[in-house]
Amino acid sequence: NFFEKRATIVSASIPKYVSGIDGCTTQAFPGATIGRLTELISSGKVDLISLDFVIVHVGTNNISSSQSVDTIISYFGDLIHKLKKMTFAKLIFTSILPRPVDHMKTGAK
Repeated sequence: NFFEKRATIVSASIPKYVSGIDGCTTQAFPGATIGRLTELISSGKVDLISLDFVIVHVGTNNISSSQSVDTIISYFGDLIHKLKKMTFAKLIFTSILPRPVDHMKTGAK
């Protein structure tokens, strides 16, 4: 039954106020980059026990530190590899949301 599934949102700080979704927890790590989230998962600081879905929202802090697209893709590869080793849950990745500070920094709209 879909309504009995368990999920967690693992993120930097953007979704930290998400609440009220039955069977879904939020694990927020303010300021986390993709690499830092991978380290937190490796060290067991992210609860991945008995989940059906892991929703990952991370990467905004990598963009704000001007990392290259190739570097960010490499970090995502490491994160995916680590998650696949640590859980049998289905992995869902959100897109990186733009922030006003990123627009001011890059001039992009």
